[in-house]
Amino acid sequence: MDQTYCKTHREVSVAAKGPRCVMHDPEFELIGSDGLFSGLRHLRYGTGHDDPTPFTLTLTPQYVAREIRKTLPVSYLKIQRYAERNADKLKAIAKSEKGRGVNAHTLQ
Repeated sequence: MDQTYCKTHREVSVAAKGPRCVMHDPEFELIGSDGLFSGLRHLRYGTGHDDPTPFTLTLTPQYVAREIRKTLPVSYLKIQRYAERNADKLKAIAKSEKGRGVNAHTLQ
């Protein structure tokens, strides 16, 4: 039987065929947000600010207008509020798209 120390979980695992410690995926979180005068809002997600391949989810005024059931134009502030109030939904969309192997997606 092998004994292996896992630095991540700070535990010793004993296994007949090698270590049992399974590496967990790092946290996927919002690491940045930029709003443009055009109304686009870029939300960057990743494992941290030093993530080498962050995912960018772009909100368009058309998408936000449809989601909040308003007509265009939609103000910069409404787009920002939508992003804040729907953070979990947007994070789930970003995580799903990143899982498909892309590094950016635009919600139109």
